Amino acid sequence: MEKRIARDTDRAQHTSSIKDVQALETELAALTGRLSALEEIELAVMERLEEKEAAVAETEAERAAVATRVAEIEADRDVLLVDLNRQLGELARDREAIVSAIGADLAALYEKRRVAGRGNAASLLRARTCSGCTMTLTGNDLEDVRAAPADDIVFCPDCGAILVRTEESGI
Repeated sequence: MEKRIARDTDRAQHTSSIKDVQALETELAALTGRLSALEEIELAVMERLEEKEAAVAETEAERAAVATRVAEIEADRDVLLVDLNRQLGELARDREAIVSAIGADLAALYEKRRVAGRGNAASLLRARTCSGCTMTLTGNDLEDVRAAPADDIVFCPDCGAILVRTEESGI
């Protein structure tokens, strides 16, 4: 557009025909108006481009912040996983020691009840209350537990858990 304006201006200055000069001046006015309109469009496009670039930069900054946060959370998760695996190993070791101490029959009964998934397979009897279902034993149920020998397996009448009797049982 600018080259055409320069060319027409040069032609208008070097022509001797008034008719050609008037035609060139009309065309130059139209070209100048069109050039002005195109420059305004270009400015509007540049402003929109700057807005979009700013939005992209903001999105990239947010993405980087999220990626940093994800990395921090994953690092925390990995630390916790190591600790959980350590605890799991300790619990497995403790469980093996307890299973070997209570005998195979009682361990098999416990496993059968645990796998059945009816709540707790074994519960502590504390102050005449089953810790599995939080029901207090009364009347005949309490009398049956008291009458059972110390090495007998006793079940909670409400939840069916093996009742572990200790000094805190209150019987």
